[in-house]
Formats: sequence, C-alpha cells, structure tokens
Amino acid sequence: MRIGRYELFEPFGTGGMASVHFGKLFASAGFQRIVAIKVPHAQFVSDTDFRAMFLDEARIVARIQSPHVVATLDVIEQGKTLYQVMEYANGPPLSDVLKTTRARGEHVPISVALAIMGDALEGLQAAHEVVDDQGAPLNVVHRDVSPQNILVTSDGVAKVIDFGIAAAVGKLHHTRPGDLKGKASYMAPEQVEGRPVDRRADVYAAGIVLYEILTGARPFAGHDFASTALMHVLNPVPSPRDARPEISEELAAIVVRALEKKPQDRFPTTRAMAEAFLVLPTKRAPPREVAEWLEDVSRDFLATRRALVAALPIASDLHGRSEAATGLAPNSATAVVAPRMRLAEPRPRTLLMVLAAAIAATVGAGAVFVATRHPLQAASPRTPVAVAPPPLSAPLATSMREPEAAEKTSETVAASALPTARPHGRDAGVTTSASALPPASKAPCCSDDIRIRFSNCLDNCPAGS
Repeated sequence: MRIGRYELFEPFGTGGMASVHFGKLFASAGFQRIVAIKVPHAQFVSDTDFRAMFLDEARIVARIQSPHVVATLDVIEQGKTLYQVMEYANGPPLSDVLKTTRARGEHVPISVALAIMGDALEGLQAAHEVVDDQGAPLNVVHRDVSPQNILVTSDGVAKVIDFGIAAAVGKLHHTRPGDLKGKASYMAPEQVEGRPVDRRADVYAAGIVLYEILTGARPFAGHDFASTALMHVLNPVPSPRDARPEISEELAAIVVRALEKKPQDRFPTTRAMAEAFLVLPTKRAPPREVAEWLEDVSRDFLATRRALVAALPIASDLHGRSEAATGLAPNSATAVVAPRMRLAEPRPRTLLMVLAAAIAATVGAGAVFVATRHPLQAASPRTPVAVAPPPLSAPLATSMREPEAAEKTSETVAASALPTARPHGRDAGVTTSASALPPASKAPCCSDDIRIRFSNCLDNCPAGS
C-alpha cells in the first residue's frame, strides 16, 4: 500500500494502540531506505485525544537529535488515518532480552548492563534538553521509561522509543487530574501521587530499569497496579547486592541514589547518573562487545528479523497498479507492490541502420581483400566487378530490419528458406510451409516483442515477422 512517498508492508510489532510496519522509501537513482511506520489501530483513528497524543509524540521526537533515540522522520495523514514514519532500528526491546536471560538462568554482564543503561540515559538527556524554535526549553519528560521502551540494536547501541505519553510544554494533549499514565513498576513516587513531575521522574524510572538489568527482577512488584504503585511510595529501596553479591558497592550506591523517594535526593539529570558510571571498577562495554553478546542471547530474534527484511521488495513499481485492479484492500497484509519485470524496448531505428551499415562495410572489405590476394581471377579493370555479399540467414536478416520494413518485404522471401518440419515445444512435428502460414498482419507472434524477434521464430510465424 502506498503511503505518501513510502510503500507500507506487513507489521513486525503490535502494541495496545498501534502496530509498527515495515516501510520503504524509493527514490530516483535506485535510492531506497527501510523505515518503520506506526499505524494506529482502527478503533483509535477517530479518537480526538489519541490523535493529539500521536501528533505530540511526532513533534517532540522530531526535535530530539541523538543516536540513542529512534528518530521520527515524517508524519502522513491519508484518509482518516495518521501514519508516523520512524527510523528502523534492528534489534529487540530490552524486555525481550531480559526475558531470555532469565529463561537461561543467566544475568546480563555488568559491563553490558552499564553500556545499555548509559546509552538510554544519554537518549533521555537529549530529550530533556529539547528546545523550541525560539530556544525556549520544552521540559520534556518521558514518563514511561521501561525495558519495553528501550531497543538494543544489532550494532550494540541502545535507543529510547515511545514518547507517546511524554509531558512537554505546548502539547495538544494533557493528562487529566487523577489519571495515571505509565507502568506501575517504573513510576516515581510523585508520579504515583499525581504531583507535577520533571526529568528526575525519568531518573527514578532509569534506576528501576538498571536494578532489573543487574538482578533480573524488579525492586517493587505487587499483586496489581495499585499495590505496586504504593510500594514505590512506602517501601524502602532494596540494594541490588542482596540479589547479586558480585555487584560493587559503588554501583549499588548509584542504583539506590536514583531510587530516592524525594526528587531532590536523586541525580539531578540522567547525564549525571551516566557520568557516575565512569568511576566504577567495571567499565562500560564497547558497542562491539554488546553486539556480540546480543547475537548470542537474541539469535533467533535477529535471524527472524533479517529474514523479514530480506523478503522485502528491492524495487517498487512506481507507476503501480490500482487497488481495484489488484484486488488488494488498504492495510492488507498482502498489499505489497511487487516489482514488475518489463521487456526491453525495441532498439531505435538508427541503431539498426548502423548495424546493417557495419556488416555491409565488413563484407565490402572482405571483397577487396580477395581481389588483391588473387589478381589472376580479377576481371578486367575496364569491367566493373559486382561483388555480392554472402546471403544472410532469414532470422538474422529479419532481426536486422526494422519491424515496418520486415513486414513489407516478408512476401519476397523464398519459400525454400523456411523449414518444412521442425520440432518446437508443443508444436513439435507440425509441418510448416509458406502456403500454410497466414498473412503477416494476422500473425502477432513476433510483431513488437524484441525478445522473440531476436530468436528463431520462423517455426510459428511468417517470414520476416
């Protein structure tokens, strides 16, 4: 399905409010780019609040300049639906990675945990620092930092996604008093209590995520949303060393500080938290090491994703066929525009003339060579010698003529030049003669098809066609 400048393909991820599809941008000179296109579920398309939130996310993320945030490239409104075109990041969400490591009875290496969390903290810092066109801060707060919203890409870099419920100045959509948006397991105490939040709420959520990466479990996990939310307000912060003794005291202290109940007791910024990693005895793993570890842990996920990408068309039918002609419905999983192979166009008239002239010149040169090598056989100088070129086979002669000329001269070809019987596919054994063939105008088998015209089609077509 065509969405603006993009082709929309099958979805590779689905959430509660939207699905994410593969998309491709095709441009001139063979340029193409894989993108991810977020498509709202049908029941939300006409919801005013959802549309405002959808547009807010696109506007906010479009201003963030960071390799650790999945970029928004375009927003398209087609029909009644909004489409958000995003950078395609090849990798699983951190939540899937943690689920796999728990199933294997393993922990994420501390150096890898610091690398993933360090990248996420830098992405959040870039979001917190966003300003408008006049340089005024937008005071962006993600409010939904969680393993589900951190991607770990195949090149070993972590990226933050989903600013759908982010708070910011100038938003079209605002949370109503008493509403809680986010995941209870990662909410800061002030967010649970409905008080105003700033970037330090994201510091708290990042502390929860770091605790979970290091230990494989969350520090606060109640039986339901309400009980879990209250634990953030009332329960003391557990040390990650209790669950994993190999964690250094310095790293445990970073986690505990990020999870302080009062915002003023936490790190003031996510960058300050990331810089605290620099003094740890265990250093952040480089991206290459993270990529190698991810390839081992998420091998099946990455192999499946590579297969899906490889199956995407490598060229687009830019002229396209209408949906009515193809019978495909919008947003259908099969609504993929397949590449169309085209027959080569007939060669220009001038090219055929040059080819014929070149052959004639070659034959003439051969005649001069024969005359000079055998002077005794040459005619008298006073008598002009007419050198006849060797006869060309009918198919070759036909292929060098222009189509119009071939049709005009088809009747002058001798019947003896045609085979009397020649097996050829399903017509094998059929006797062909000049008298048995229909007129050229009634035999379209070779008419303007350059592929057939350069083959020997005299079995089924009149001479010269």
